[in-house]
Amino acid sequence: MLTDARARALARAVNRAACSVCGDAYPYGHLLAAAGTEELPLCPVYAFDGDVFVTGSHASAYLAYQLDQLAATDLAIPAGWAGPAALLACAAPAGFGDRLHERWREAGTFLIPSQDWSQPEQIWVWLPPADRPAPLDRFGPGARLGAIVNALDAQLPGLRQRVRDIEAENWREAGLDENEPVPDRFVEQVWPAAVAYAISFVTQAGERPDHRPPLQHLLGSFDSLPEHLSLIGSRLDVDDVESTLSVGIEVIIEALWPHTGPAML
Repeated sequence: MLTDARARALARAVNRAACSVCGDAYPYGHLLAAAGTEELPLCPVYAFDGDVFVTGSHASAYLAYQLDQLAATDLAIPAGWAGPAALLACAAPAGFGDRLHERWREAGTFLIPSQDWSQPEQIWVWLPPADRPAPLDRFGPGARLGAIVNALDAQLPGLRQRVRDIEAENWREAGLDENEPVPDRFVEQVWPAAVAYAISFVTQAGERPDHRPPLQHLLGSFDSLPEHLSLIGSRLDVDDVESTLSVGIEVIIEALWPHTGPAML
């Protein structure tokens, strides 16, 4: 029933607005003011794009508010929004939901944030309706992020180490001080966000075949992360976060869909 309902909702969606960066067409409510200003509605690919200046100290809290409301009210929500939602929730310190509640009340709304902001493992991720790799084949049309991460760990236990190995190789190829030990740049805390991005964007590519391949442009679109990490009070190293996301997404795609890749989606 849920599969059919989402398919009907997607079929009814009318694309009358365009992303400020890529120009892809979406329904009005599916583009969000991710940088804090309504003048720049953005699609999930460019939520943290460096070409868009983050406006004001409210930008991250407002993005979370929009995501919260869209996920709760629209069954045709672009699948890719699970990625930015997971990144904010995973990167934030403990109690993010409580802090969002305070910010939202200051802004004049008494809505209570979803538990997802303090428990990112609860974030709902829409899954591809077809071409399901083995770790995902037991799920329905979607699943909690925590369940998906557990399924990957169970059937593909070497994924995280593969990311670490590539990050170490990249560090060596950068020609930095050979006398220093290679640092571990893998950020365990944001690994679920890499999973959410990879899988939800494959889903979005399948559901919106007329759009530009989303993963083709995502990996170079995290330049405004420093501003958002600062606004949510995260103390994570932004370079390590971006490295974990970029390498992690590619490794996950390669493992789950070896016949394709980010450049082809």
